[in-house]
Amino acid sequence: MHAIKIFLFDDQQDELDSAEEAFRNLFEARGETVDVQPRLIEGWEEKDIKEIRKYRPEIIVFDNSFGSGSTRGMFGQERISELKIEFPDSVFILLTKLNISGPSLRSQFPQADIFIEKRGFSQSDGPYREWVYGEISKFLTRARVDQIDVSGSRKALERLQVPDVYKKRRAPSEWEIRSLIEQVCYTGGLPSENVVNGVRLTRLIGGKSGAAVSLMYLKTEFSEYKVPAVLKIMGSKDAILEARHHAKFAKWVLPYRWRVDLIGTGQTDTFGAVCYSFAHGGSGDPLTLNSLISKGEVERERVKRVFAQVFDSDSQAWYSQQEIQNKPLASYFLENPPYFTEQSNETARRETVEEILEEVSNFDGCVPIGRFDDGRLEVAGFSVQMGDMLTRVLQIDDVNETRLCLSHGDLNGGNILVAEGSSEFSFIDFRHTGYHHIARDFCSLEGSIRTLQPIEETGDDFSELFSLEIDRWKRFRHFSRSHLSFAGDDLVDLLRQYYLLNHENGSKREYAMASFLHTLWLLSFHARDPKAWSPAQLIRLKAFLLATGHVLDACDLPA
Repeated sequence: MHAIKIFLFDDQQDELDSAEEAFRNLFEARGETVDVQPRLIEGWEEKDIKEIRKYRPEIIVFDNSFGSGSTRGMFGQERISELKIEFPDSVFILLTKLNISGPSLRSQFPQADIFIEKRGFSQSDGPYREWVYGEISKFLTRARVDQIDVSGSRKALERLQVPDVYKKRRAPSEWEIRSLIEQVCYTGGLPSENVVNGVRLTRLIGGKSGAAVSLMYLKTEFSEYKVPAVLKIMGSKDAILEARHHAKFAKWVLPYRWRVDLIGTGQTDTFGAVCYSFAHGGSGDPLTLNSLISKGEVERERVKRVFAQVFDSDSQAWYSQQEIQNKPLASYFLENPPYFTEQSNETARRETVEEILEEVSNFDGCVPIGRFDDGRLEVAGFSVQMGDMLTRVLQIDDVNETRLCLSHGDLNGGNILVAEGSSEFSFIDFRHTGYHHIARDFCSLEGSIRTLQPIEETGDDFSELFSLEIDRWKRFRHFSRSHLSFAGDDLVDLLRQYYLLNHENGSKREYAMASFLHTLWLLSFHARDPKAWSPAQLIRLKAFLLATGHVLDACDLPA
């Protein structure tokens, strides 16, 4: 059985022995299993911090003062104030012979969770110990889970790299993973009252969000629960933001049948976790919409039914809540991620686009006209002006105001979970939910279609892919709210019609601009990780980018 680990730090052996015995008696008398680790110290050393980082004890106890001579003082409280931010999942206790008061703490923050008077704690079995036990129970944030199996998600967890307090990118350690899982499973009360005694993770195929996303199966002593949860482990700040956005934009806004409930959160200094219930579980494991898209013709009708629900203008609540920003559209795109970030500058953006276009010019079926410096290319019978395509795209600035609406913000197919054997779905991943450009969710889903459709449906010939995207833009040009048809088989056409259905004043040029910039962002993954996209996916993305830039440059779409 997994024991509650307690680290004790004191500089006097007799008092250390007394505190160790008192803590053992406190828990074992109530049926709890504990592992008390006494540490006799004269001062504070780096090895002590490393040991805490390695084992992540549930409870850390410091004597109020230790050391000798000029170094003796309020060292326990000072150590707590240093460590508490790094170990938010631990309970910090200060042992003292003194009557602690505010002024005596010398304004050291954050303070200990609990102050314990040594003599009363060591010598009393009565009300004082009952009070201590109750206080510790209030501050515990971790359940006691005996069996944790992460083998099904180990590769995803190892690939998760987040900067720690030393700015070094690393994956979560075994103890951090245990701590995060135990925190999201915590239901309040004492560790022995927790009904979960086993957790098993299996990887859930998702997007490229910088998180490890898993299905989490829980079991009790007698059986395994049939409804899986979705566990996301990511950077600590991202986890805090996701929980905040779920409360603000999903909990009170989305219909309950589309919404996952946030059932637990966890924090270490570097990593954070959020855990969602799956709304349509019980009959089988949920699938991502991405997995259905990748099956092509076999699951197309099911994908279409999901789209119809997600973008049903009569029942969804996100896209109807709009606001206007009094800034040019190009300025909005230049200032807002994922299109660009504050760190990217005009020169870097131009170089990125030029590098991509130069690679495109080497594909079969692409014929440079004149010198490359002239920036023209013949593809599938079209003369495409290249050069600084990004600048030309951003110059198509139809309005001096930008329409935003409440939207998911990262609606790729990995963030839509579909119930097995049906088209019932739930959204996950609310880290980017908020007010965004009205085309953002649609462009994100288009990216999922473009990179996941089976190659037999689209081929891998660059000229043919370019022609396919030109034809799609031509069809989009003729779509109107009064003549929408959702009977076709092309999923991109379907999404673009839902865009118009949801947004009466939606500009087709704005949609193309957002699509161009979103694809540029997707291609940037390849620069950071050459394995981010397969060769076939890269060809599809680049063919779309070139076709969209050509259509925008020719002003071939109405505003």
